Amino acid sequence: MTWRDLILNEFATEVSPITWVADQDRLLTELSMQQALEHRGLELVPYGDAITFRFILESKYRPQWEANRSFNLVVVLLGAQAELGNLPYDLVLSSRQITLSLPALFPKLSYPVIKTLNPAEFDALEAAGANILSKPLGENATKDFLLEHVFDWVPERVKEPADLLEKLLKRHYQNLTVPSLLDSRLIEQLQKNPQLAQWPLEEILPNRAAFFMFLQDRWLPFVQRQLVQNGISSDLPGFYGIPEPVLLPLDHEPVRVYVDNLFLEGFLQPISLTNLHGKPRTIPDNIWLRAGLRLDPASDRQERLEKLLQTLQQEIPDPHARYERWIAFVQSWAELIGLWHQSSHGQRAALALDYKTLQSHVDASFLTWVHEKYKGLYSQFTNKPVMLHHVPQSLSRGAMGKKDAKVALLVLDGLAFDQWLILRRVLRQQMPHLNIQETGVFAWLPTTTSVSRQALFSGSKPDEFPASIHHTGKEPDQWQKFWVNEGLMPQNVGYLKALGNLESLADVERLLASPKLRAVGLVVNQVDDIMHGMTLGTVGMHNQVKLWAETGFMRDLLTMLFEQGFQVFLTADHGNIEATGMGNPKEGAIADKRGERVRVYPNTQLRDQIKVQYPDTIEWPSTGLPNDYKALFAPSRRAFVNTEETIVCHGGISLEEVIVPYIQLDLAPA
Repeated sequence: MTWRDLILNEFATEVSPITWVADQDRLLTELSMQQALEHRGLELVPYGDAITFRFILESKYRPQWEANRSFNLVVVLLGAQAELGNLPYDLVLSSRQITLSLPALFPKLSYPVIKTLNPAEFDALEAAGANILSKPLGENATKDFLLEHVFDWVPERVKEPADLLEKLLKRHYQNLTVPSLLDSRLIEQLQKNPQLAQWPLEEILPNRAAFFMFLQDRWLPFVQRQLVQNGISSDLPGFYGIPEPVLLPLDHEPVRVYVDNLFLEGFLQPISLTNLHGKPRTIPDNIWLRAGLRLDPASDRQERLEKLLQTLQQEIPDPHARYERWIAFVQSWAELIGLWHQSSHGQRAALALDYKTLQSHVDASFLTWVHEKYKGLYSQFTNKPVMLHHVPQSLSRGAMGKKDAKVALLVLDGLAFDQWLILRRVLRQQMPHLNIQETGVFAWLPTTTSVSRQALFSGSKPDEFPASIHHTGKEPDQWQKFWVNEGLMPQNVGYLKALGNLESLADVERLLASPKLRAVGLVVNQVDDIMHGMTLGTVGMHNQVKLWAETGFMRDLLTMLFEQGFQVFLTADHGNIEATGMGNPKEGAIADKRGERVRVYPNTQLRDQIKVQYPDTIEWPSTGLPNDYKALFAPSRRAFVNTEETIVCHGGISLEEVIVPYIQLDLAPA
């Protein structure tokens, strides 16, 4: 019997219209668990507070009750809220109550250690026999058990630098997250090995950006040594200012595969031959490190484009993949989009069929995944936010955890991942000491500003703000309400929007002048403004975003925030794509919202009328949305505009619209 079966047995008998579950360890948020409950006809509803729950109960489920339509709600109190005794008496009257606990599933493991895992990682624990251990394990023994069986780290097997480098590359290339409690234990064990004593493990083991910077700094010494060994250069110069270890075993066979891909997918940047000692004019074709050298721009781009097309075709996540796979994939996908639109007309013409085929496969696979897995993300919450409405809580639990901490959330309206890569490149030139830790987060569907950005600033699902679902005027109040509920005073919270040009920095400066400010939300509208006026497609978007970045607005804004002691996080409410018109529905006044990629109707009957006109459109369920919010999406890369008109837009279900950057920024010591 699996750990899921043990939990599902609690729901095998005695069905009640409402079942309350105290789930301190978030066991029911695991995606497969949610699907199993759904297959049993149970609907999972996370509990926020009594007022919000009463509203959802009355607006969404009371009509079903009065119409004699049965429903079975599983109302879950998650994390620190998991106290059934604190619920209003009338809400729990005549309902069933269940308490779930992680120690009941894995009684022989140390609870303070295993509670740091995500529920999706329990399968690996179970496969290792954690639920049938003969004797209890202490804290350190539990840490070692998890490191080996969940994260594939056994410090005793890491005997030399090549072993360590291979393990680090695997972890950071796949963007795997390990709880900090386990990282500390791993570092402690690895540092016992004299061969690894000089490695800055505290920085490069937990921090992906720091690890890639560590590799980038040591690529030049490695290349120089390889040239000497291959007789292309005669001497090896000294490398000053690079801490030990300087020369890494990057030519170790299992390591080379990762290094090639890191250059291919843009995580590492090639160096020019002019940076090399002796300035060799050519590099033989049989030297494997050519991927990390800038030789001839046109041929380099062509070769990289061809390889990236082949690589990504093999890496498309399948419909059953964990959401982390899509977050990792979108970063490489964005790199390909940027590379494609930098290429010449001739290069694109030669590879057009390959690119379009890959794009179609990505779109189809992501759409299938969204239909199957997306709604399970609503109540996911791990060490990092999964959806935009998780971001405020993540900031509160993490960045604001220290006394007098200050946090700034920058929302770049409409910034897709491929445009973030352009902004990142410019920022690195303008701010060489900028530390960038990046991942992705899922926007709300539909990917419109009024839905997704409000969810971000309120920390709530859209069905909790139905009155303002079609506008953003409530954002300042929602942002303030969240932080007041977290213990701040109203004067500690600030919000500004309509930022993006240099003149608007004065407004930010005035806001930051308040010494009481601790949580600030800033909306930068420039990318969205560029998008809605764009007639030159993705190429035009990339050019305009680059020009805007070069004005220095973001550099000056970040500098201002760093000087005031803010921890800075950057994200977007949605991305965007280039789409082609499929015709404009003749709706009269029946649509509540007429977006290019989505139309919204107050009921299914009106939506069905347009669905008949456009049978390829996609109906979206109202889960997590108000009952009277019925969305109809344009299919694939199409838009509700004049036939064959090309525009840049948002609102739909493409990968570029749905997964947006989530970036932590800070300054390294000069």
